Amino acid sequence: LTSEKTREANREQYRLTLERKKGIQNRIEVARKELERIESTLARIQVEMVWVAEQLKHEQASKNQAPLWKQVEFDEAEFARSRKAGVKVCAVCGVREATEDSLCSVCKAIREADSDLRIPAPWLSEGYLLWLYCYFEPRLWHPAILTLFSNYMDKSNPGDWEVSHRFKVKTTLRWPVLLRDFVEDYLDFLRGLELEICRLVGARNRIRLGDDLWVMPIKRGTKAAVLIRSYVSLLEEYFPALASLPDAPFFLGIYIAPASHPFSQVWRYIRRPPRPISIRLPNRENIETTISLMKELIRYGEILIGYRKGRRPSLEQVRIEELVSRNVIKRQDVRNFQALIEWHAES
Repeated sequence: LTSEKTREANREQYRLTLERKKGIQNRIEVARKELERIESTLARIQVEMVWVAEQLKHEQASKNQAPLWKQVEFDEAEFARSRKAGVKVCAVCGVREATEDSLCSVCKAIREADSDLRIPAPWLSEGYLLWLYCYFEPRLWHPAILTLFSNYMDKSNPGDWEVSHRFKVKTTLRWPVLLRDFVEDYLDFLRGLELEICRLVGARNRIRLGDDLWVMPIKRGTKAAVLIRSYVSLLEEYFPALASLPDAPFFLGIYIAPASHPFSQVWRYIRRPPRPISIRLPNRENIETTISLMKELIRYGEILIGYRKGRRPSLEQVRIEELVSRNVIKRQDVRNFQALIEWHAES
């Protein structure tokens, strides 16, 4: 009833229809798997949000409770008289009289009290830890504000301000108001850094020991590089003028060490970083540089991975070599930053 040509055309049409049907089914299957993955991710996010809400509720409830170490007043004159009289002081705080076990009553109560660590963190006793401390130097804040104010006056009224008039204006600045606004911005900056840390390692994989002190597990040095880049970006977002000064009052201390490393050695290094950005690497080497030079290292970080590997020099490598030859960046800092990026914890 039909010709061979017609039957061949019908078979070809049927074959194309089956191929289109199979393609549509494959796309539906891919979409279904993607939807399941999204639903699983949303479920994990929901669990994480519930946990964070519980932590915030607990912190809000205990916000007005003064720490135990603040509940006992310290008399400086009495302490001086006790030291002259040879009274034995506490081995921990070093300010109160020791009663037993070389500890004062406050430090002994803290040691015997229940732990306030409400976050299950098995990683605290295994692998490597990254300690991060943001240090603010108030003695550098005052001259930094005066420098910015002087620069502003020079640009807005060049040559019209006499030295005596400038000094009078500077001394009449409303310092308490400036300090209050700065502290509010600085706390917002720390909250932004907290969000970046949670985004990088997860809310459960970090412990915030204070407003400006964190500890988290680390397995690769690239995470530390990302964390430093986030810190610099936030600093320039909240304090663009202050961050550009050579004597900025901001310091970042990072210490990467095994979990068994004593905290006393960690705190000895990060409590007062020697440079605006100071990093102690797992190999005991240091990267101690300024914010502007760290931006250069971050900018060319991907190129630094191939540093001194015999590849054809790029413009970025030429730029780094130029900074090294001008002694702007130390060659050892370049090598140490490369070592940080390439480092990964031993399994």
